[in-house]
Amino acid sequence: MNTVPVFSTPLCSQIEHDPYHPEAPSRVARLLASLKEEAGPWELQTIDKPLRNTDAWPPHPPHYWSELAKSIEANESYFHEPDTRIGPSTFELLAAAAGTVSEALKCALTTEQKRVFAAVRPASHHASADRAMGFCLLNLAAFAAYRARERFNLKRIAILDIDAHHGNGTDSITQDDPSLLFISLHQHPYYPFTGEARGSLETATKGQNLSIEMPASAGLQSYQHAFVQTILPAIKAFEAELLILSTGFDAHTLDPMSELSLESEDFGYLTRETRNAIDCPILSLLEGGYYIPALIDSAKSHLRALA
Repeated sequence: MNTVPVFSTPLCSQIEHDPYHPEAPSRVARLLASLKEEAGPWELQTIDKPLRNTDAWPPHPPHYWSELAKSIEANESYFHEPDTRIGPSTFELLAAAAGTVSEALKCALTTEQKRVFAAVRPASHHASADRAMGFCLLNLAAFAAYRARERFNLKRIAILDIDAHHGNGTDSITQDDPSLLFISLHQHPYYPFTGEARGSLETATKGQNLSIEMPASAGLQSYQHAFVQTILPAIKAFEAELLILSTGFDAHTLDPMSELSLESEDFGYLTRETRNAIDCPILSLLEGGYYIPALIDSAKSHLRALA
């Protein structure tokens, strides 16, 4: 069994914008503490290389960051939507997350450790190029894809989003880019009330995005069917050179942010199926997961399967 590098940064475990907000530093802090306490096929990598230059944070344009800076200077508590909290340290948090993901990406693409996990926050997949929402400010999956294309000359990158909620931000960023294939399976109808079923195996080979609806209470059997019949064949047919996982654990049956019914070990099963089917580096990024005991158990199951 291999060892999976787990990249994180202290700021993701420290900076909070609202002590009552579910997207809290305790999500990462308690996960990392548990990984330290338990021996497993993972190796913690603490990264202190913030990427502070917002020009290096595609796909978001400069005016987006200027607008955020003005909101922070005005002491506003949120950006664009009330659930997307901000504070004086927001840019430091985003710089730390971007730098950590950048190092994790480099590890996946340039070392023998081809499967890597980045335990960062805040969640990111609802952020479109010019709009923050749903706790999300910097779309890290799209950031990693753009960086892989720019810095490592990759031509075909797949992003698989298993968070309970439709990754509408990543979807909008990638939808007109044939070099990026985005696949999201999520509860529908549910927040953000987008993500109606669309796409097919045939269109996915051309880089056209796939959206797969999961009904409330869907569990492993429904996910298995989607993976076997559509998701894994689509990624293989697309011939992806890198698979980015937007790994949200909020589809867990105990998570308050969805009505789905996956168990902790189910995340390991789905990860194992993906790992066995896809012959390319895998960069996994933490997205949702708000009931922390379930987040920890699910993440460990995910890491064991990656290994």
